Amino acid sequence: MQFMTLLDLADDWIFPTLILFFFIVCVRDAYQMTRISQDPHD
Repeated sequence: MQFMTLLDLADDWIFPTLILFFFIVCVRDAYQMTRISQDPHD
């Protein structure tokens, strides 16, 4: 029973963590692209 509870908790935090991870990666890539595009040495 406790193992099932742990699985339920895992389902509760694994997906939000993955979504947050991909969101941070996308934002970081976009931030780097804007910095590169604004680079005067381009």
